[in-house]
Amino acid sequence: MDYLQIALLVLVAVGVWAVVELALTIRTARKAVDELSITANETVGQVQPIIGKVDGIMDELDPTIKQVPELLGKVGATVDSVNGILGDVSGTTGAVATVTSGVSRAATDAVSSVSNAVGRLAGRRRKGKEPKSDAQLKAASIEERPMVAAAEPAVGKKDYVTYAESTPVPAPVPDDGVASVEDTSE
Repeated sequence: MDYLQIALLVLVAVGVWAVVELALTIRTARKAVDELSITANETVGQVQPIIGKVDGIMDELDPTIKQVPELLGKVGATVDSVNGILGDVSGTTGAVATVTSGVSRAATDAVSSVSNAVGRLAGRRRKGKEPKSDAQLKAASIEERPMVAAAEPAVGKKDYVTYAESTPVPAPVPDDGVASVEDTSE
């Protein structure tokens, strides 16, 4: 036998082996495709009712979706109305604040006038003392007034409250039932 014949026999054997392998691979692939097809068909069968329900929901939502632009227009109009109302409330609040500060100022002035008048009457009735002048009464009146913040309408300004100086009050000492002895031997 010649080398060429041996090579041909080897090539024929390799070719037969390749054809057998190809046939086995195609058979295995066909089984896998059949299994995949069965699984896909089952999945589609399970998904079809869900798709039907979603389609029904979309049919029910269609009229509502058509009304959304109209509803958005109404919401915009409502927001504009609320902004107008809030602007009116703001103006009214400013007017009320002005009236309140005016009434407060008038009440403060009235109380001050009554206090001055009472002070003058009391000063004249005291024995041995001369009635005070208006400037002295006003100074005494300011010192004796309780701490009241003057309310003035502030447009664009912040109101600050100024309090008169006061003497500090000592903190109370807790009584624990034991008498303390103070050293007074100075």
